Amino acid sequence: MTDSRGKTKKERYVKTLAFLSFLPIFTVFAFIKIRQVVLAEKQETEPQLKGIIKLYFISAVALSTYIALLLSVAVFYFAGILGFPFITAILIAIAIGIASVVFFLLGVVNIDMSAKTAFLTASIIVMTVVVGIILFIFFNGASIFFEVGFFRFIFGSEWYIHPSNPALNDYGIFPMIVGTFVAATGALIIGGGFGILAAVFISRFCPKKIKPIITQAINMLAGIPSVIYGFFGLKFIVPIFNSISPNASGTGPLVVAIVLGIMIMPMVVALSRSSIDAVEKHYYEGAVALGASDARAVFRVVVPSAKSGIMASLILGLGRAVGETMAVIMVAGNAVSMPLGPFEAFRTLTTNIVFEMAYSIPGSSHYGALLGTGVVLLVVILIINIVFNLVKNKVNVLVPVKKLIKRFSKKKEKVVVSEPLSHTAHIKDYRFEDMVSTSFFTKILKTIPHVLKYLSFVAIGFALVALVGITMFVLVNGLPNITGQLLTGEFTFGGPRTIAPSIVSTLMVVLLAGAIAFPLGIACAVFLAEYSKKGNKVAKAIELAVETLAGIPSILYGLFGGIFFVTFMGLGASITAGALTVALMLLPVTVRATQESLKSVPVSYREGSLALGAGKARTIFKVVLPAALPGIVAMIILGIGRVVAETAALIFTMGGSMGGMPSGYSSPGTTLAVAFYRLTEPGIYDNEAYATASILIMLVLTLNILATVISARLRKKRS
Repeated sequence: MTDSRGKTKKERYVKTLAFLSFLPIFTVFAFIKIRQVVLAEKQETEPQLKGIIKLYFISAVALSTYIALLLSVAVFYFAGILGFPFITAILIAIAIGIASVVFFLLGVVNIDMSAKTAFLTASIIVMTVVVGIILFIFFNGASIFFEVGFFRFIFGSEWYIHPSNPALNDYGIFPMIVGTFVAATGALIIGGGFGILAAVFISRFCPKKIKPIITQAINMLAGIPSVIYGFFGLKFIVPIFNSISPNASGTGPLVVAIVLGIMIMPMVVALSRSSIDAVEKHYYEGAVALGASDARAVFRVVVPSAKSGIMASLILGLGRAVGETMAVIMVAGNAVSMPLGPFEAFRTLTTNIVFEMAYSIPGSSHYGALLGTGVVLLVVILIINIVFNLVKNKVNVLVPVKKLIKRFSKKKEKVVVSEPLSHTAHIKDYRFEDMVSTSFFTKILKTIPHVLKYLSFVAIGFALVALVGITMFVLVNGLPNITGQLLTGEFTFGGPRTIAPSIVSTLMVVLLAGAIAFPLGIACAVFLAEYSKKGNKVAKAIELAVETLAGIPSILYGLFGGIFFVTFMGLGASITAGALTVALMLLPVTVRATQESLKSVPVSYREGSLALGAGKARTIFKVVLPAALPGIVAMIILGIGRVVAETAALIFTMGGSMGGMPSGYSSPGTTLAVAFYRLTEPGIYDNEAYATASILIMLVLTLNILATVISARLRKKRS
């Protein structure tokens, strides 16, 4: 078919594409021409200059449209590969295309404005994620409160699911609420107590030569997947308590408290140590100068000065214990009953969701009750996060309580100073002990710091024994059971187990989740660290969103992913849905770590770059980000470890059954951690479970060591 000029349809398409393909050349030519006019002060008439500028902007608009079309087609293609429905893929492609046009044109006008807009957009996306998670969970889980009644649901003591008649179902979660706080309190006593003492040891008593080794060991303890903690408790701790338990069952609140205590201890150590290290040196030196011993100066002066940070670490540890799922479900016993004894089987809010979600029917009252359990858990976590932020910002929320608590008063004796205190030879005459009462009670109090000092040695020993014990227990039992069939065999139903499909699924999840979370999180961190001013309300809202995201348990991410990605967006249980869910989990980790890395870059680097004429965006990309690269690289590696170790969120979004090799992102699958959990369930694949656990723990610990080594080398190279 030809037109009036005698050209065929194919010829018109070819010429149009050829014209569009030359647009980048036109744009470059116009840009060079403008540089000659403006920078070289080339004499051009006003009409010529206007013509050049007009050509420049026309070419820029055409080029941006051209790029947007190509990008939209690519996005649409990959959205189809990832399993998005046709309409959803079209909408995503259009949104990406429009955004690319806006950012490109802003860059033509002002590159700094374009960069700032891009970073702000990433930050707004993070805020939107928080609002979306909260609203979706509340909206989908609120129906049970109207159907059953608020007080009956919260304070009811019966949870009963009739196998054939839903009208006989009863939903009361009060035993699970009590069980959650019993488990969290026990974990806080063990993990919080040992964690604070271990932090004091590392900060004040640890020899400098071994401090990096112990710090790395604590970091490695934090990197062990929670499902392995639960497995260790199930196979090692529970059998020990079976012999002393009155009901011959070692499961219950005591084992849960021990397992969770070990899990939250690294978090408490890290935050408490940072607070203790931040105490100014003259506090300690002043106490020692007055005659206080090393232990008394540390525990009576330094540690109280760091109390806000220590309290914040305990609150954050409490939130972690409340939200833990996989470790608890393995050692709690999972009976719906009050935890009235250390060996009574019980459930927590999180384990109730995982335990029954698999056989609940979407849209049923049972399904709604589980979502309602998630709503209650979310409210508890949000309250803990609010208290954490108040304590971290040193807002005194305990004034009414403190008024009811009277401190032990100490009588101080007057000290007669006959010579100036500047004479160090006489400081020993004005002993710290002489300035307080010499009562019997005070003498006992004087020994407490020395006892705490030796307990700090015990605490760090407990942490190291836990790390070595868990690692060796898994490796000794797992390495001999690693076989070729397990690593590379083909999956068959009812046949020998293989984790080859799980290895592939894990790599696919890591690639997609990292491609989404890392650029978005780094951009958000750049906006917070480089563009936001102190006291800016938008920045405060973004930081609050990041803190909220960091505190949300993985089980709630899984609920949101199941509701939004699997059902609402029509992705079904697939690798794409799992990767998108994990990407949301990586966002707060990425933002926090990158923000700290950017803050560590000296201000003089920025000032020097700006003084040499570089713009804000150029300074960020050429100076600040390369200087912060060691921390960012370490964060990316540790983020990969977080994806590898995740279990609870992926059960609801990827499918929980082991199967064959995934055919693409739209197919279901299981990661290594989920496959390991499934191997532990029946009790007939113990050898395969041990082998998978050993592979998992070696992989995670290797990533931790790799992050430390690469970060150290990059810092050394930079210096």
